[in-house]
Amino acid sequence: MSGASLGLLVVSGGLFVAWAVAMFATLFQLRAATARRYGGSLLNIGNTFRGYRDFLRDAEWRPRRRLLAGLTLALFAAILARALLLAQATG
Repeated sequence: MSGASLGLLVVSGGLFVAWAVAMFATLFQLRAATARRYGGSLLNIGNTFRGYRDFLRDAEWRPRRRLLAGLTLALFAAILARALLLAQATG
């Protein structure tokens, strides 16, 4: 494994950890916000989907949506770069 390939693997791993932390934090915050907004600690499926809709539409969630989109795109780019690097090394 070349140094560049190893470096991209480490970067991909770091990006994945950052993405996973941001995603789980978002899901927990979204669940708490949905429970506050629609009441109760036991949410039914309708309230859960309303919470998802709020996440996709409300301006208060815009920074979190942008963070997740940026991390997702960066992770995809790192995976693609590593795949291209490996294809170049083998072909």
